[in-house]
Amino acid sequence: MSSEKMEMKPLKTAEARQSVKMDFDDILQMIGPFGRYQKLVIFLVLLPALLPDGILVLNSVFMAATPADHWCKLPVPNHTDHDWHDFADLLPKEMRDGHERHSRCLMFDVDYRNLTDVDIRRIKNGTVPKVACSYGFEFDQSVYEDTIVTEWELVCGRDLQATASFTYFTLGGMFGPMLWGLLADRFGRRFGFYACVVFQSVFSVATAFAPSYVWFSAFRFLVGMTTSATYALPLLLAIELTGPKTRAMVSVLCSTSYTLGVIGLWAIAYFVRTWRTLSLVTSVPLAAIFIFLFPFFPESPRWLLSQGQYEKLEVLLRRMARINQRELDPEFSGDLPDILMDINRGVDMEKKNSHSILEAFKMPNMRKKTIILVIVNFCNKGVFMGLNYYAPGFGVDPHWNFLLANIIELPPYIFAEYLCDRIGRRGSLFLGMFVGAIACLASVALPSSSMMMVLVFSLFGKFCITFTYLVGELMEEEMFPTVIRGEGQSLTSVVSAVAGCITPFVVHLGHDYVVLPLLVFGGCCLLAAFLALFLPETANQDLPQSMEDGESFGKNMTWKEILHLGIPPSNRDLLNAAKKEKGHLMTVVTTCAKSDIKSEKKNSF
Repeated sequence: MSSEKMEMKPLKTAEARQSVKMDFDDILQMIGPFGRYQKLVIFLVLLPALLPDGILVLNSVFMAATPADHWCKLPVPNHTDHDWHDFADLLPKEMRDGHERHSRCLMFDVDYRNLTDVDIRRIKNGTVPKVACSYGFEFDQSVYEDTIVTEWELVCGRDLQATASFTYFTLGGMFGPMLWGLLADRFGRRFGFYACVVFQSVFSVATAFAPSYVWFSAFRFLVGMTTSATYALPLLLAIELTGPKTRAMVSVLCSTSYTLGVIGLWAIAYFVRTWRTLSLVTSVPLAAIFIFLFPFFPESPRWLLSQGQYEKLEVLLRRMARINQRELDPEFSGDLPDILMDINRGVDMEKKNSHSILEAFKMPNMRKKTIILVIVNFCNKGVFMGLNYYAPGFGVDPHWNFLLANIIELPPYIFAEYLCDRIGRRGSLFLGMFVGAIACLASVALPSSSMMMVLVFSLFGKFCITFTYLVGELMEEEMFPTVIRGEGQSLTSVVSAVAGCITPFVVHLGHDYVVLPLLVFGGCCLLAAFLALFLPETANQDLPQSMEDGESFGKNMTWKEILHLGIPPSNRDLLNAAKKEKGHLMTVVTTCAKSDIKSEKKNSF
């Protein structure tokens, strides 16, 4: 076959390149799909850029925490000279956790300033009516020195305001991603990311100086507009810089960096127990990103290609090849600008610049895939965030429970790449969600006294959802075409923000029935698991560039393909064939180019 191609009639260079159907992944293969350049950028720029994201997403777990105990403030003379337990008998009693304890929200209707022996006897006899706390509240300070709950007394009738503070943050995620995704697709990944970081830095610092609950909520809303983008854009850039075989590993590395940031938050929060200081300290990493990483943050070569910026792309590709120590064939190097234009042949530049995610809903296959990806991401985001809020409610030390709930994220990263490449993205997504759903739903069979077992089941569910979150993000980046990839990811983030808004209230249901949140999470995972079967396998496939590529990818799946868990044989054959043909591909293109040049020289004489 090789000799046949070598002996073919001289063709025009563009025709030769079209005959071998080169795409951008072929270019990456020639300059190095995961060489020194990609490693330097990913490990020294993109992964550090992801660290603050987990910090800013979850620092509200500590800033808006409700202390383990609180009670009515009593205006008893010399109250500050005594421990509050000295006055515990002056508070009504209520049953809590199977034990009789003091009331958190009620006090007796007596004059505590001029308390008499008669009043005390009436209290002990239970003949004094109860009223809501009239003089404010006092809080257990054994864990937190202060939070927004203690500063603005968000308890009892106002307890939902503390829960709502989480919702305002995620509500911002419904409005921000489309803005940052639009900027990233129109002006580049680099510009979009740093515009987002500047916006985030300003309002993250402002949160520390919020004068009231309303201002705190407003600032958290504005910070919430940015956190999806500050994670998605570095991940998107990392994937677009690398070849098909390393995308799963890159996604794992980005998720690991996020989790390490969250563990860093635990270390900060363990030593900083006041919410304003915590808000300020967790904003510092943003300034470091802007100052130190900005000069080294690259633009996505795929974005440059999609926008027709061939000169900038050529400079970047040559730089990548040089750093990767790949010597380009002289003929190929000379024809590189034409080769890049040929890859985009047939796509009108003006139309390309006007692509939007709305076009996906006009194409049947793209519409189906987009809707399923939205639902899967909705489940992943809702359950992942819900279990982050749920676990710290167990035990006496929320800091250690928070650490445990996030350390459990690390093991899935170890085998995620192996499973994604071994059984495919679809199989990994389905199995992870299905097993996670069973773990959450099984908690209903546990006795109410087995709180430790409930915690174990919830942590196992977190283990599974961490894995599926990783796989789901990877499938999004591989499923959407380059021309709308940023907007596509933003759409799933916007809709999943609805899950983030609902999740805090779902967790709040656990105050009445502790396993009810797990039942909701389990049902959501079960639905998403079965829908994931209708997505095409993306393992070892080239990223779609145009809308037409996206529509044709995975179209007309048969029931056999839908029910098959694993990488389809056709995909594996393509991968094996690609390994054999990659080296030969360059020979064919170069030979045709040489033939064309010789032919032109002949004709010129």
